Formats: sequence, C-alpha cells, structure tokens
Amino acid sequence: MWVDRGQKKKKVAPTDWDDIQRRYGNRPQLESSSEDEAAHEHAPQDPLAGKTVEELDELEDDEDEAVLRRYREERMREWRGGGGRGRPGGGGGGKPPPTFCGGGGKPPPPPPGR
Repeated sequence: MWVDRGQKKKKVAPTDWDDIQRRYGNRPQLESSSEDEAAHEHAPQDPLAGKTVEELDELEDDEDEAVLRRYREERMREWRGGGGRGRPGGGGGGKPPPTFCGGGGKPPPPPPGR
C-alpha cells in the first residue's frame, strides 16, 4: 500500500540516459520553461569558441608576453629597492653586517703565548 506523506519529488537534471529514453519514446518529453530559455539566452558566451588555431596561438603569445612583462617589472622594483626588502642574504632590514666580537670591525687579538 502506497502512502503519500506530502513529500515533494526533487527536480533532477536530465541525464544522457533520460535523453535516450525520451528519443525512443520510453519517457515523456520534457516541457521547456521560459525560465530555462531565458537563462540560456543570458548565459556567458565562450570568447574562444569561434577562433582559429592561429588566432588562439596569437592570444596565447600575447598572454605569455604580459605575464613576462609583469614579472620583469616586479623584479626590477625589487632590484631597485622599491620592493621593501633587503638584498638576498644581506641580513635584511638595512642593518650593517655583524662585526668581530663587537670590536668595531677589528679582528680579535691573538692568544697570549705566541
């Protein structure tokens, strides 16, 4: 015995299997709604869809050049000191290099007895 408990069936997107069954008449045809058509009309179009291989290669080259230009500009800023960081291995923060035993840059005296 079937009891209806007021549960709604979930609307599920049709699958390829459903499409094949509809083509052979084993399932009823879907009714297209105006909402689906409106959503399809306003869907974003792929800008690369109508391009030839040559046009796609040119676009890829342009993109590569733009990436390399940005990287080069960033490295030049770092090299000129505009990056806010010190030189690699330079101790960072603009501090002077460490001195020998705090003696003002002089090496320590030799041990006694020599």
